[in-house]
Formats: sequence, C-alpha cells, structure tokens
Amino acid sequence: MIFFLIEAFERGSVETLEKRVGTDLGARIKCLIYDDLPLLPDFGPGTYIFGNFGLLSRAYQTYSLELADALTDAGPGFRVLNHPRRVLDRFELLKKMAADGINDFQVYRAREWRACTLSFPVFVRDKDDHAGSRTDLIHDEITLEREISRLTRLGRNQMDNLIIVEFCDTSDACGFHRKYSAQRVGDNILTRCLNFSDGWITKQDDTGYRYSGTLEPHSERIEEEMQYMRSNPHENWLRRVFSIAGIEYGRVDYGVLDGRPQLWEINTAPAMGGMGNKKRSEAKLALRNRRTFTRTHFYERMGPALESIEPEREHADDPPVRIQISDSLKRKLLRERWYSRASASLKKGLERLGWYRLPGFARSIGRAPNGVSQERERTFAPRRERSHTARTPFASTP
Repeated sequence: MIFFLIEAFERGSVETLEKRVGTDLGARIKCLIYDDLPLLPDFGPGTYIFGNFGLLSRAYQTYSLELADALTDAGPGFRVLNHPRRVLDRFELLKKMAADGINDFQVYRAREWRACTLSFPVFVRDKDDHAGSRTDLIHDEITLEREISRLTRLGRNQMDNLIIVEFCDTSDACGFHRKYSAQRVGDNILTRCLNFSDGWITKQDDTGYRYSGTLEPHSERIEEEMQYMRSNPHENWLRRVFSIAGIEYGRVDYGVLDGRPQLWEINTAPAMGGMGNKKRSEAKLALRNRRTFTRTHFYERMGPALESIEPEREHADDPPVRIQISDSLKRKLLRERWYSRASASLKKGLERLGWYRLPGFARSIGRAPNGVSQERERTFAPRRERSHTARTPFASTP
C-alpha cells in the first residue's frame, strides 16, 4: 500500500493518480487527510508519503512528526518518504542553493530585507504555499516596502511567512521563459513537462503554454519538450537537489540560465492533472492534443516508479502502528478539525450564495502557518486601496 498524507483540498490529485496508473496499482493507493489522522486507531504496513508539511498548524506538525518517527522505527513493512525532520522548507532550500553556488540568485526573509543588499528586480511570495508570486516584479525599495505593508495589512500573509526572491531572468532571445518540471519517486527521476510562456510567471494552464497574444501551436517547441522528456538531461543535477532538500517524493520546477539549472521550488504534493472537463478554444485543444506525448510518457513511467517504493509483499501482514498522544494535544487536534470542517461548510455556503467573491469576504481558509498564534489563518480577497480623499462625501445642501 502507498499512503499519501495530504490536505483535504488535494484529494482530487490522488484520485486522479489512482485512475491513471491502472486498476491494480490504483487499488493500493490511498490518501490520508491530515485532519482525520487523530481519529485513526492505527496505521498498517505500507509506504507513507508526507506532503506539504509546512502548511500544517503547530499541533498537526507535532502529531505528524511523532507519526513519522513511529513509522520509521516500525520495521521493514513500513517506509516513510519526505520525513518532516529532514525536509527543508522553501526558504531554507533556496538559501542553501545560493550558498552552494547552485542558484545564481538570493532569497531573504521579508522582515530582514532592510539589512540586506538586494539585487533588483525582486518579488514577494509565501515560503510555504505554491500560489506563486504575490506581487509583480519590484524594481526599488520604496515599492517593496509598500507591497510588504499591503500584504501584511490585508491579512493575506504573516510577516514571518513572506520571503523576497531576486528575479532570475531565464528568457531566451525571443522573450520566452521555460519552466522545466521533473518528479522524484523514490530512486526514480521522471521528467514531467516543459512549459513555455512569454511572461515571467510560467504557471501551467490547460495547454502548458501561456501567451499574452494569439496562441499558436509551435512545432519547434513541442519537439523541444519531447526531446526533454526523452533525454532527461538534468538527471544528475535533479538527484543532487532532491538529496539536499531531503525529499524522496515531489515535483521540482526549475529554469536554465546560460546552461546552468536554477531551482524555483519543490512541491511535495504535486497536482496530477484533472483539467479534462475544461472548455477550450479550437487552437488550445489542438495544442493540448499535440502534447499528448508528454502525459503518456510520464504516466507510463509513473506506475512502475510507484511500485518500486512499496515495501515487500512479504511484510504486508506486519502488525500495525499505534500512536499515543497526550489528551491535551488530541483535544487541540480535534478542535482544529472541527474548525476546518465548519470553515469548509461556510465557504461552500458563501459560494452558493455568490457572496464568496465579494471584496472583503474570506477567499480561502486554511491551516495556520508556523509562528501564527491563531489555530487557523484566514486570508481575504484583496481590496482596492483607497485614500481618504478618494471617498465620496455625503451630498450636502448649500
């Protein structure tokens, strides 16, 4: 068995993986939601993959560490990937990449930037989530200070979670940016995709290409991606990066600057598609169909890679592991679980009423990050900043 420890909103990704690797292997894949772990009586033999540990609250981090330690010591029928004690968070990893000369750009904590020598342009993002940059490119200190103040004032992020990343321009002579993606599964390094964009933020859409103008299926770029998928040219570099990060399962996103790979991030709970019901224009549909090779090539190798990380079948009947925790920790975990369920129900209700998208209403409610005293963090939709002079005064009679 292979168990993915994830947040509830990531369940669909594991379900998609179960379908794409075949019925036999899919039946041996199961997702365990962090919120539900304290309710489980025990944990049977199998491989346990810890995903997105940095998003958990302090209580759930404490519990997950105890669970990972117990599973590691349980015997040959148990295997732990991404042990939370070994995995570096994004800031620690990028800092080490720069210190070791692997990356050509630096990263800083938002609260310490005034004491640092920044190389502009920069951008601001969260050290734990995978939502990408929270700002446009910033070219001076005044704008940087204003953006950090805006993010913290609106409650989107806590200061301790914001990091400043120097922009590393990997665009080619035509202005296109490339985002390479590969995945580690145990000892296997699998190429995932090669995405293109004419903007500096290369987030994948339903085609894998993003253009500000007319989208056209460029044959030379499709061929370049196919060559990348077949050759896996950066495999040795990828093994080194995953080893430094302490990650045995996850997807890495990176660019290439003057022939040298540059690490962007590693996601320990990567998405597995799920865009099959999205409406597309004929041009986008044609381009996506031409990139079928990418998905086929990846999933043909993903199945055997997952099978390789399962414990030997002879240990399938090993006794289960039971976790003993204090009553105070269990009460806190169950209280947070109730809050999470209530927040999810409230969110769905607001969405049905159409209120959820109004400025000022909660856009997402998740676990509190490290350093936050609240049990949960609430993030709010950004509001347009208005000065006092911009407000319309009440009409007055002369």
